[in-house]
Amino acid sequence: MANPARASGRGLWLVVCALQVWTAHPFSTRVPRSASALHGPSAPVPSGWKRIGKEWWDRRSRLAFLGGVSRSARGVVMSVSASEMAETISEETQCVDGLDVKMKLERLGGTRRRISAGVEIAAPPNEIWDVLTNYDALQEFIPNIASSNAVVQPDGGLHLEQVGVVSRRLGLTTRIVLDVSEQPFEKLTFSKIEAAGFSEFQGTYKITKRQDGSSYVHYSIVVMPLPVVPVFLVLSKLRASIPEMLAAVRTRVYSRRLAAARG
Repeated sequence: MANPARASGRGLWLVVCALQVWTAHPFSTRVPRSASALHGPSAPVPSGWKRIGKEWWDRRSRLAFLGGVSRSARGVVMSVSASEMAETISEETQCVDGLDVKMKLERLGGTRRRISAGVEIAAPPNEIWDVLTNYDALQEFIPNIASSNAVVQPDGGLHLEQVGVVSRRLGLTTRIVLDVSEQPFEKLTFSKIEAAGFSEFQGTYKITKRQDGSSYVHYSIVVMPLPVVPVFLVLSKLRASIPEMLAAVRTRVYSRRLAAARG
């Protein structure tokens, strides 16, 4: 008969392994050239949970964290057809602080997923844009962002360096560097430069002006976790954080309007 405590310990060990990769800094691990550099060419193959741990470590050692995947796999990830058919997994509405946020989850092939959501904000596009592009203050109102810093590049490009909170209770954080492209008052696009745990991480904010003077903000993000990161962990985190983020943006826009009105 299986020992419940032992089984629980094994499950916790796997979750810790996944979180370690998810929150690892891209430069925190020196990647050996091959598995033989770690185990030697004649190392015996372990069994049971030791074998699983060895396979996990070997796979991790072969991944180039800066690029997200190895050179051989990178071509596969980047060669996804532009005409791919998305499969809808679920559609739902979450209520955050009285705001209904509609979300859609889609499968784009393999472990590649897209989550999109949208909200109406009773404000013109320029006021929403000012909030979204106040990069150095995002941690003041968006949950799960510990720090945010915009860095203008010599060529005029913009990089956004952020530290996100994975678990406050466990004190887990993750660092991400994004390349940001702006189309003022209409579209904000970001894609990963560094994102430990992901081979793909890119998203878009779109602001559409309504005839009544309000705006519709649509947010979409495409992610592809590395093979060692369980997809369900990533999706559960995003499904919880995206509605809160959009609600926080709306609240920030309204608070700035109120402050401006008071003079």
